[in-house]
Amino acid sequence: MKKLIKKLKFDRINGNNYIYINYKIGVIIIIYINDFFIIGPNFKKIKKLKKIIYTKFIINKINLVQYFVRIRIICNKKKKFFNLY
Repeated sequence: MKKLIKKLKFDRINGNNYIYINYKIGVIIIIYINDFFIIGPNFKKIKKLKKIIYTKFIINKINLVQYFVRIRIICNKKKKFFNLY
């Protein structure tokens, strides 16, 4: 996964091995063990990125995230926001 992220021009944030950002498209990828979380304001760019990832890896289950690394995440598509607890 890390090789693909580098190829897609994502940079590590502050030397962190788990958080990557692509400033050009405004998307962040967080990796934790065998899970990954994609964040960004532009759904079309996220969808395109997911399509690329799916061609390189077998993805077993796709869900909207509710918890990630013990952080509760609440998403509201209609109001276009998400909260972290």
